[in-house]
Amino acid sequence: MARLLQKRDMPAGNKTDNVGLKPERPFQILGITTEVTLGDLLANVVFLSTLAHQFDYARLHIKYRDVRPYSRDVMSLSPLIDLAEPLPGEWPKILRRFKPDIEPRRYPDVGRLNGGRATYYDMVVTNQMARSMTIHTFPDPVPLALPDDQSPRLKEQLVTLGLRPDQWHATIHHRESSYKFRPHSGERDNTPEAFDELVDFIISLGGQVVRLGHTGMAPFKKREGFIDLARRPDSFMLQAAAVSLARFAILGPSGPVSLSMGFGTPATIVDSLDRGGVWGTVTDLLTQELTTSDGRILRNQSLVDAGLMDSFLLRDLMKRDSRYKIRKTSAAELKEVAFRLFERTKDCPAWRPALPLPVGPKPNSITWPPRPTYPMRWVDL
Repeated sequence: MARLLQKRDMPAGNKTDNVGLKPERPFQILGITTEVTLGDLLANVVFLSTLAHQFDYARLHIKYRDVRPYSRDVMSLSPLIDLAEPLPGEWPKILRRFKPDIEPRRYPDVGRLNGGRATYYDMVVTNQMARSMTIHTFPDPVPLALPDDQSPRLKEQLVTLGLRPDQWHATIHHRESSYKFRPHSGERDNTPEAFDELVDFIISLGGQVVRLGHTGMAPFKKREGFIDLARRPDSFMLQAAAVSLARFAILGPSGPVSLSMGFGTPATIVDSLDRGGVWGTVTDLLTQELTTSDGRILRNQSLVDAGLMDSFLLRDLMKRDSRYKIRKTSAAELKEVAFRLFERTKDCPAWRPALPLPVGPKPNSITWPPRPTYPMRWVDL
């Protein structure tokens, strides 16, 4: 990765001349993110990488909170990050084990700005500015990529676990409240039994299945063609590799969704109750089914039109009025989702090739503020 330039490294004279147009004067970005959840952190990385890719020459510095097992690994998934630096001021790990959501001892700062040894930034972006819904405001979003120094080893490990390079596979993930970092989110959870049944259906279509997740998830029955990475500790990079190579993915509204969107793997998000955070161009959406207090049954666009596609709002409504009820996606509906994904991904009979870095003319400028865009589509059952 290229070294970040300090003020003393800059050409003499006008330091704002031809910024981003020549190698000796790259457009330098500092991204500061205090996000810790997987989905938000991945979206920040894709946004900041896409921002840097708007220039012929750019250098990207990200400061982040290194407090989750996957934090450092997420930073390795962008080919455009020149320096990823953990923020100081975190509490010791033993304390964070008991209080995983504890705030840092002190909040991040930009750092030295004056003097010859100050890093010369052209733009400072916070996680509040690097919003997932504005990624597609910019041309050619940058895909995630497995690090060159890890990709061969990760693929070898997947083969050792039973995944076949000459056969396609799907990745699945269902949200559960057993996740220690976010245990109280039952309205966003999926039904594990329905996903367990889905495994057999995908295998019957001729594929293999990789389950993503964490070690506290409900056990699935063992069977030929099923690789359960959720039960494997410290397997985030293996899970990322499995998503990047998958024919398609079916996922609940949780962090791994951003892996499929980042790698450009066709996917359906099921049981979603929020619009925010959905930014993949090959991702579609199937919400939960809501029965309202007056007996209306709402799903997908009708849920949006009613102003009820908001998990926090629905949580409060259901507490106040027991007539509001949600129904999770059934096993039969999951199978229909899988078949539709199978039909539209016939160009992927084996492991999916990695998406290349976008090429072509770059605007060498940025329009701010970016306007939210939602490139998703609904699954109409």
